[in-house]
Amino acid sequence: MADIDIDKIAEIHRQIDSVILRDWDPIGVGDVPEAQNEYRGYVRGVYDVAVETRSARAVAEHLVKMERGHMGLSGWRRWKTRLPVAQKILDLVSDVGPLP
Repeated sequence: MADIDIDKIAEIHRQIDSVILRDWDPIGVGDVPEAQNEYRGYVRGVYDVAVETRSARAVAEHLVKMERGHMGLSGWRRWKTRLPVAQKILDLVSDVGPLP
């Protein structure tokens, strides 16, 4: 069994947090200093989907699902609009092994 590098995973989580705040930001709080941790609760789920599936589409669909289900935003967005963000997230986890 491969060793898990907790520090590396923590850094990737910080980077994902930054990507979803800066590039996803569906409620537009990225520039509000008091809201810098607004999406932090979503990081682990995004990380898990990215590592488990290695699929930009799956990550993009997960983002849209959170917008609709957790944030109550209207469903006009399609997963394809979230592909650029999903790809950035996949790039961050590209050298992470499978989840234990």
